[in-house]
Amino acid sequence: MVDFGNGFDKVIREASSVLGKPIDKGKYEIIDRGMSHQPKNLPPRMVGIYTFYHEGKFMKMGKAGPNSNSRFLSQHYSPKSAQSTLAASILLDNRMQGKGY
Repeated sequence: MVDFGNGFDKVIREASSVLGKPIDKGKYEIIDRGMSHQPKNLPPRMVGIYTFYHEGKFMKMGKAGPNSNSRFLSQHYSPKSAQSTLAASILLDNRMQGKGY
């Protein structure tokens, strides 16, 4: 498993500083749920950034705000839950056929 925690911390620090609005490390938390995992609700009033990583590439990255917990919790795991989900993209991608995930 790849340790993204330090890399994400660096990107957050550098990008927020360049924008003139540094984000204090105490204001965010990086959680690697690994494969396979059980999704969990966003804490109240929080924003979540989610990533799906496979074989050295990010397959999907996005943001779920306080009013879009379903995106963070479940939509990307079900191909029929929304128009653009990770699950639907995988099913349509011939390169992913037979992977057994």
